[in-house]
Amino acid sequence: VLHERLAARLVLDLLRLDRRGIRRADLFALLAHVPARMEDGTLIPRQRWERLSRDAGLSGDADWSERLSAFSDRVRSRGGERNADDADAALQLQAFVAELRTQLGTPDVELPWQHWADLGHRFLHRWLGGHRGAAALPPEEFEAFTAVQAALDRLGRLDALAQPVTRTVFAHTLESELDSAPGRVGRIGVGVQI
Repeated sequence: VLHERLAARLVLDLLRLDRRGIRRADLFALLAHVPARMEDGTLIPRQRWERLSRDAGLSGDADWSERLSAFSDRVRSRGGERNADDADAALQLQAFVAELRTQLGTPDVELPWQHWADLGHRFLHRWLGGHRGAAALPPEEFEAFTAVQAALDRLGRLDALAQPVTRTVFAHTLESELDSAPGRVGRIGVGVQI
């Protein structure tokens, strides 16, 4: 099923991430299943961030800014190179979540279909490493990547027919679009097509 492939899960899970705010458990569950990259293209240090966020006592949506800043200050005050690295990593995590929150916006805002489609494309490009990263995926995952891009393109054209929608409505529509997309098993030219 297409919506179970990496590219589809990435976009759908990110669009639904903050249904109850960006909670620590939800973010790290997402990061455990899909790759994420920093602005410079390097993979995020997921395990380190998870440890630091646990040490900082994060749980709910309101904790990211205040608790990570306090944790960073507390760790840095202990001195030492490792503590300074942990303090910097905590601030990187804080910036990552702030950027993600900015990209997602508020859950109830209604925006054009093309806005949400563009956001899905940006997530695919950044988190999977662009076309070079997508080309390195196994063949069935690369096919799913191109199918998700095509579905996003189709939904982006709905502005001519439909009113702006919330991110939740867009995610449900994208999932339905991916569920209805015809799939195939194997290579073209082998077997029977019906």
